[in-house]
Amino acid sequence: MKRIVIDASVAAKLYLPEHDSEAAQALFELNAEFHAPMFLKTEFASIFWKHSVAQFTSVGVWQVARKQLLKAIGHWHSDEELMD
Repeated sequence: MKRIVIDASVAAKLYLPEHDSEAAQALFELNAEFHAPMFLKTEFASIFWKHSVAQFTSVGVWQVARKQLLKAIGHWHSDEELMD
């Protein structure tokens, strides 16, 4: 099984209409283990905050996206662990 490390910009494209959103969706449909650094949670929240300030998204979308992302990424790692 493939192991794929996800970053916040890819994760956000699952929930926000951005360039390459379809490619991000296809990535998550692969039979793979998804890994991410713990700081992705903060970066993901920051992306949604910027979109909400610009009124491109709502709190409701954020709440759904947050719950789904936590389920989709099954392996969370310390930041240092993924640097190598």
